[in-house]
Amino acid sequence: MTDIDRRPMWKISSGHSKDAESRFYKEMTRSERAAAWVTDGYISIGFGDVTDELYGTSWEVVKQAGLAKGRSVSEASSLNIFLNTMKPGDLVVFRTARIRTTAGKIWIGRVGTYYRVTTDHLHRRHVQWLASLKRDQDDEDMEDATFLRPTVVSVTDKSQKSGVNFYSTIVDRFALHDELTASRRPLGRIAELLRADYVLGDSRLIPGAPEATVSAINLHNETQNALLIWLRSRFGTDSVQTFDRALGWKAEVDLLLEEDERITIIEVKSIQDGNDLIQLRDGLAQTLDYMDRYRTDGRDVHGLLWLSSEPEDSARWQQLCNRCRIRLGWPGIEDDTFER
Repeated sequence: MTDIDRRPMWKISSGHSKDAESRFYKEMTRSERAAAWVTDGYISIGFGDVTDELYGTSWEVVKQAGLAKGRSVSEASSLNIFLNTMKPGDLVVFRTARIRTTAGKIWIGRVGTYYRVTTDHLHRRHVQWLASLKRDQDDEDMEDATFLRPTVVSVTDKSQKSGVNFYSTIVDRFALHDELTASRRPLGRIAELLRADYVLGDSRLIPGAPEATVSAINLHNETQNALLIWLRSRFGTDSVQTFDRALGWKAEVDLLLEEDERITIIEVKSIQDGNDLIQLRDGLAQTLDYMDRYRTDGRDVHGLLWLSSEPEDSARWQQLCNRCRIRLGWPGIEDDTFER
């Protein structure tokens, strides 16, 4: 068994709602709602009239809020699971119905971070959809394993009917044992050294004087190469990666350090000609953006802003970065920077 077999798994329905004010439910069929989940990378739950500040509260608070709005205990339980029990990295499975001659599908994905919107649905969560299967109604075990009642329900080793383990059935049908493990699933490609003798071509795409552009690129690449060599010696070649595309979006991440469930996104910035403030602000914003995107994978995400040299007012900037779960470093302090 791999780590994915020990991940919590949830079944969820894209079913009906009593929320008359919800355009999402009034104007879309059940199949259209399910298709929207897959296309846009999320799952959602209705109960739009049971909303305010329930994320992070106790089951009793959610239940009382639901009962006060005329919801059943079952509906309140589903909402509580969705908001407070389901965690980033958990697996979620749902199925779509057969439409005329088109067979439905069964989807499985990995839950990301929680967020809330105020238009179609008040409760949504990011999902990275991993795979889908065409529904086979002759596969009774899989049909039973993905039967959707109530709206959100846990799939555990004890979910058995006639001796069938529903959890194992779903994992087996999707062949998740070896291909999509939650632990150490490769995110990118092995990092390579960058060209450090860059010469500007005839078509200059980067604004600024040609000499300044070449100098900045070379300083950036030299700094990144030196850090890459140090990381390889400390953590091993396979642990240091780069990205072209991951999680369905284009990422220009400089380096990434992968340690089991922990990943550190590394943004490299060159410091020269008094551009400390601009580079620190740009680098901090980029790193925060990358961290937020990669949290949808359910991992323990950290950030590192690595500079070519120590900036002005470095102590204040280190404190600011630390508050954002981002470390700030430069050549000469590698050991201290990468000490957990």
